[in-house]
Amino acid sequence: FADFDADGDLDLFVVNNLLWTASDEIDCYSRGIPTYCLPTNYQAPARDSLFRNNGDGTFSDVSIESGIELAYGHGLGTVPADFDGNGLLDLFVANDTMVNQLWLNQGDWNFVNRAVQWACAVDNHGFAKAGMGVDAIDLDDDEDQDVLVVNLEGQSDSVYMNQNTYFRDQTSHVGLGAGSRRFTRFGIVLADFDNDSVVDLLEANGKVDGDPKSEMDEFAEPNMLFKGTLDDGLIRFEPFELIDGTVTPQKHTSRSLAVGDLDLDGDLDAVIVNRDWQPYILMNTIGQDRNWIRFRVLNRHGSDAIGATVSVTIGEKRQHRYVKVAGSYLSSHDPHVHFGLGERRGVAEVNVRWPTGEERDFGEFTANQIVVLTLDDS
Repeated sequence: FADFDADGDLDLFVVNNLLWTASDEIDCYSRGIPTYCLPTNYQAPARDSLFRNNGDGTFSDVSIESGIELAYGHGLGTVPADFDGNGLLDLFVANDTMVNQLWLNQGDWNFVNRAVQWACAVDNHGFAKAGMGVDAIDLDDDEDQDVLVVNLEGQSDSVYMNQNTYFRDQTSHVGLGAGSRRFTRFGIVLADFDNDSVVDLLEANGKVDGDPKSEMDEFAEPNMLFKGTLDDGLIRFEPFELIDGTVTPQKHTSRSLAVGDLDLDGDLDAVIVNRDWQPYILMNTIGQDRNWIRFRVLNRHGSDAIGATVSVTIGEKRQHRYVKVAGSYLSSHDPHVHFGLGERRGVAEVNVRWPTGEERDFGEFTANQIVVLTLDDS
């Protein structure tokens, strides 16, 4: 859900994967052993769908008039953000074994796919990966939205750094080249888990092609948490080291991943859904020693202003975050906008831009509190 026409209500974009019926089912094998079928085995990619909120409790299908139906794909993940900076929410679609799509919003329900022109349809080798989960955030604090797509075992993540008019594949430069190939990643969240004001990365992993020799869950893989460091505008990710007293991570077949501060102690916790196993409730213990601030942005109806942008000054740098619930894989996040502050005791020059184009500046706020921001003074 996102407000694509800037009228104050939430529209709906639906990612589709495959035109499938039971009569179309086939058997697939690898070296004579039954295995999962690739989407390309069915030769039936699907169109995605876009629905306009009519404001009266109904939606209208605008897939054709918007141009969304012009492209096919094996969609598994999508994230809305204003990638080209024109004030309207765009869409990035991660496709499995097919080129990705970047739908740039031109206004008046007109979208154009610019994934090829923006160099994010494939990786820097020209290869269409098995795109699954996806997230977007400003990784390098340069005031635009970057994209990270996770892929199948043997394929690295894809990190597309926004250059204002195109993306640059910087996967190896940020440390996720070889380091991300070991597992099959589905759920993904880019967020500041240790509250040091730099984005970290959490990935939920699980095979699609099992290991018959496994004594437990043959699809199980450990999940991964990467610490982000930012040096001279370049972000790097390194696996978090386990500290004394940390329980060895469990291994199951993880899929969905969503985050929010479940215990309201100031750091982001996570919920991971597993195949044939109970979900993980992962309580964060690494961010409690640093400061933070969290904003809830409301629209004129009193509901969360999905798609609004919150910009804050933290020390000498400016950070920008969206009010969003989409991203990851089959998940919906807490809509609060979270900023880790490190040792700083507050933020200054808070600005909010609502999806309708309305803006408001707010004064300084002290750390370690949840602040509700509205268009009026209520």
